[in-house]
Amino acid sequence: MRARRSALVDSLTKLEWTTVTVVVLTYGFDQFDVAQVLLGVLLVPAGLEAFVGFCIGCQIFGWLMRAGVVPDDVCEACNDIWSRRPDRPAAAT
Repeated sequence: MRARRSALVDSLTKLEWTTVTVVVLTYGFDQFDVAQVLLGVLLVPAGLEAFVGFCIGCQIFGWLMRAGVVPDDVCEACNDIWSRRPDRPAAAT
């Protein structure tokens, strides 16, 4: 049985998690340099996707699929996102 996550964990977005992480690293552990590197690592891919339309995560996912790290059935599940809705039947495989 899967444990339920708290409402706080479910409500935080990726940007909020990044902000919390940077604040904790900067003020909680006095690691300002590490926090700045983390922000740079996250802002570069976000900027590429926002302004150029290039998704680094999608590119890496494609490489991992070609390398055999990610199985083919994962991609098939992504292609049919409507089958995961409880009010619709799952697609026949």
